[in-house]
Amino acid sequence: MTNVIRFAIEIFPLTKACMCFTSYPDVVVQGTQSYFTVNTENCGNRNLSGNVVFSIINSSNNTVHQEVSDPFSLSVSEAKRITFGWTADVPTGSYSAHAKYVVNGTVLSEIQYNFEVVLIICIPGETKCFDNEVRVCSYDGTRWLFSEYCEYGCSNGACIQSPPAPQPVALGIQVSKPVANIYVEYPDTVEIPQGVNYTIPLKVVNIGDVILHNLNLSVKHSGNMSVSITSPFVPVLDINSSVIFSIEVSVPYNMPIGEYWIDWEISAEEISKKGRIIANITVTSLKAKCEELISHYSWLLDYMEKEIKIAEFEGADVTKLKKLIDEARDDFDIAKKFYSFGMYLESLEKLESVRKKIEYIIIELKKAKIEAIPLKKEIEMRLPLISLYILIASVFVCAAVIITVKKLRERKRRTELILPKV
Repeated sequence: MTNVIRFAIEIFPLTKACMCFTSYPDVVVQGTQSYFTVNTENCGNRNLSGNVVFSIINSSNNTVHQEVSDPFSLSVSEAKRITFGWTADVPTGSYSAHAKYVVNGTVLSEIQYNFEVVLIICIPGETKCFDNEVRVCSYDGTRWLFSEYCEYGCSNGACIQSPPAPQPVALGIQVSKPVANIYVEYPDTVEIPQGVNYTIPLKVVNIGDVILHNLNLSVKHSGNMSVSITSPFVPVLDINSSVIFSIEVSVPYNMPIGEYWIDWEISAEEISKKGRIIANITVTSLKAKCEELISHYSWLLDYMEKEIKIAEFEGADVTKLKKLIDEARDDFDIAKKFYSFGMYLESLEKLESVRKKIEYIIIELKKAKIEAIPLKKEIEMRLPLISLYILIASVFVCAAVIITVKKLRERKRRTELILPKV
């Protein structure tokens, strides 16, 4: 049976333009020239002809620079990019870049974002300690960017190496102490459009020699986005086992574009580890927003499907998870169809449904793995007994073979003694 999706569309004349900055600086060095690229798309159903007006406005709401493009036409769904240059001969401080598309005196679309004009504060590539963090000077010398977290402290722009663990010696034999260690897999940088919810997976693998107890994931972040963790606690993580946490990010529509950070910390009774995710908040059209999320969730669905297969191999019951991943893929396919029809809002709604299903899959995967631990332990406990039974059975078989061979030889010898020789 084939499912057919039918759409009844009534087309009305629509004059509409969609705009976004595709290239822009979040920090401008005083006295240097910067470039701003504006993308204007005809997202209505009538041809357009107009100008882009580009302005730089200071914190006092005064225009310090304005430039108007040459007139240009846009047919339906056509887009055009225009780059504006500006030399920052202004005091340091907060500024905003504005762009609007004007057709016959009417503003069809207008966008803006905030940035800072700063002085050079460091040498590009230079490293410096900030408490227990190593930070590196940005390429333009305007910012100190996070490089790595130092577990044992920071000195002279580099992490202090861990001290060698003492090795107890008894009777001339070195005894190694079990070590707790984890590997954390996560994207160090993500691109998140304004006004969307976004899922970031964080996978923790126990690569040490001890079982970990009471794992907990916590996060801190910059900016006015909302960051939460779905089911942040795991009671136990066995050796060579893994667990996936779901970091849920909600970016408001009015959040200034730029670079933000999300700091995470995994803590257990035996070990703790920290890291940072850089979140680049971008402003895009509905179409570009759909494209970004479709790309992200395509990767995330494949990633979760692989993790479900790993869990199944480890003995977890993944029947429910397979059904959930199929449902998520169905919604994802519908979202892509909406996108192909130009129904971007509907596509975004379906993509949000996909995100929620993935969030639920991560929770259920965690449960399935935890429930599989007793079964795994039972199998491991039975393996030595099975090996013992096999050994005992082998001994009995060997003994039976030896006895049988011995009896056959004795029987043959008796026969030779009884029968007359010819």
